Amino acid sequence: MRKRIYWMDWLRVLATAMIVLYHFGVESRLATDLASNAFLPTMVFGFDIGQVAVSLFFMLSGAALMYVYGESDKPLGLRAFFVKRVLDILPYFWVAYALDVLAITMLGGSAFPDGIPAWRFALTVVGMDGYTAGLGEPFAPNFYLLGEWFIGCLIFLYALAPAMMKGVRRAPALTAAIVVAVAIAGAVFVPRTGLAMDAGRYFTTRAVDMLVGMLFIHMVKTPQPALALTGCGLVAIDCLAGHPVPFYFDMTIGATALLLAGGYLFSLVRSERANTAVTKIASVSYPVFLTHHRVIVRTLWTYGGVLMGLRVEAKLLAVAALAAVATGMLVKVIGDALKRTLRAATTRSM
Repeated sequence: MRKRIYWMDWLRVLATAMIVLYHFGVESRLATDLASNAFLPTMVFGFDIGQVAVSLFFMLSGAALMYVYGESDKPLGLRAFFVKRVLDILPYFWVAYALDVLAITMLGGSAFPDGIPAWRFALTVVGMDGYTAGLGEPFAPNFYLLGEWFIGCLIFLYALAPAMMKGVRRAPALTAAIVVAVAIAGAVFVPRTGLAMDAGRYFTTRAVDMLVGMLFIHMVKTPQPALALTGCGLVAIDCLAGHPVPFYFDMTIGATALLLAGGYLFSLVRSERANTAVTKIASVSYPVFLTHHRVIVRTLWTYGGVLMGLRVEAKLLAVAALAAVATGMLVKVIGDALKRTLRAATTRSM
C-alpha cells in the first residue's frame, strides 16, 4: 500500500471549505434583504474562490491518479480502473439524490416537475444531469437536483485520465501542449456553436487542471519551498496585471498557487493526530460537496429573515456547515455500503 499523502488531504479539506463558504456567500445575498451586508466574500484578490476550489479538486484528482497508477510499471487495466472510478462517484451521488428527494417530499414539495420526458432520468442515473442541465433540448430540462456540474465534468475527465497519465509519463511537454491547445480551441470555438455552458465548465478546459496535478506528481513528487514562492509569485503577477487571462484559465492559476504554496505549508504539519483527523475529514469531502448547496439554501430560507449583522450570519454559517457535514457523513455511510455491494457484484462478474 502506498504511503498516505497528508498534504493532499489538507488541500482537499481546504477546497471543500472554500466551496461551502462561496455558496453560503452567494446564497446569503439571494435569501436576504440586506444583500450588501453579507460578510463572506465570493472573490479574493480578484479570484472567484468557488471556481478556484473546483479547479483545485480537479488538480488533486489528477495528482492522486498519477500517484496511484501513473508511476507504476504495471499495465493499468482499463476495465478495473473505470469500474473503480464509477464506484467512487455514482453510489454516493445516488444516495445524496435519494435523500434530497425524500427531504423535498417530507417538506410537501415535488422533486419531479411535470412534463419532463422520463428518459431524461437516465442522465441522473449516470451523473450527467447537472452537467447537461443548461443545454436545452434534448437534454434539458431534466431531473437535476444536486451535485452541480462538477460530477459530469469529472466523469469525462476520468475517461481521459488513462491517456493523459500515459502521455505525462512518456512525453510530458508534448502532452501538456496538446491538452492546453485543445482547451484553448474548445474555449474559442465551442461557444460559436451556441452551447449554453460557460467555457470554465468544459471538460476540455478543466483537463488542464487535472494535467497540472499529474505533472506535479510526475515531475516534482513532493512540495518544495521554492515552488511555494513560485505559487505566491503567480498570484502576485496575475493580480498586478489585472487578471489578463480569461477566467477559465485564471481559476487554474489560482488553484495552481494553492497547490504549490498550500501543499508546501501543509506538508510541514508533523502531528500524526492532526494529519489523521484531517484524513478522516477529507474522506467526507465528496459527500459534503454533493449536499452542501441544498443544505445551505434550506438553512437560509428556513431562517427567512434579514441578516442583522455579522453575528447572525456567522451563526447561520455554522449551522449550515455543521448540517452539511452531518448530511455528508450520512451519505458516506450509506454510500459506502452501497459501494461495497456493487463492488462485490462487479468482482464476481469480472
